[in-house]
Amino acid sequence: MPWQSIRITGDLLADWTFEATTQEGLLADASPNRCHLACEGVTLEDGRGGRVLRCGEGGATATLPAPFFSPGGVTVALWCNPSEKAQSDRWMLNTVGSGTDGYRLGLGGGRATWQVPRERWSHSLSSPEALPVDAWSHVAATFDNAVMRLYVNGKEVGTLERRGFINPGDDIIVGAHSVDMERARFRGCLDDVRIYRRVLTADEIAKLAADM
Repeated sequence: MPWQSIRITGDLLADWTFEATTQEGLLADASPNRCHLACEGVTLEDGRGGRVLRCGEGGATATLPAPFFSPGGVTVALWCNPSEKAQSDRWMLNTVGSGTDGYRLGLGGGRATWQVPRERWSHSLSSPEALPVDAWSHVAATFDNAVMRLYVNGKEVGTLERRGFINPGDDIIVGAHSVDMERARFRGCLDDVRIYRRVLTADEIAKLAADM
């Protein structure tokens, strides 16, 4: 798994814009931390004003260092365009391995779903309505060691109490739960996938969602 940075810089841990690849053919991280992604079965195509990641046949992966599971909390934000209705157990970003570690953001019954497990597969929060198909939506999720929050298109749509730190995960997979698990692959396109090692404010998330 690729990851070459010697020191984490800033609160923005990773920003995968899908606008560039490295000389080694990895999907470039636009943050200073160089957490580049190795591709298996995902492709780049035109969309949303630039290049986007087409998912459904694999995933993009990297091994994550400890700061991606910061005790200061986490924010995950991305643009998604589902290509199928009512997708369930389909994951756009995953760091969960054993079911008690990491965090993941995906779809359940077509609804945006944010999970930060403490016990095995516990603590899952979903939006009240399904995301539209063949249209771009901005989804963001935060966790501050006490409350999970979920936002769709810049508006908070749900909260869930969850006390305690994130149990550190290991690898990240963008576009799937795991590269080999076909049934848990997100079907559609992703763009501007970001991870922060702090909780963004509602205003900061609204600003990201306004950037079409």
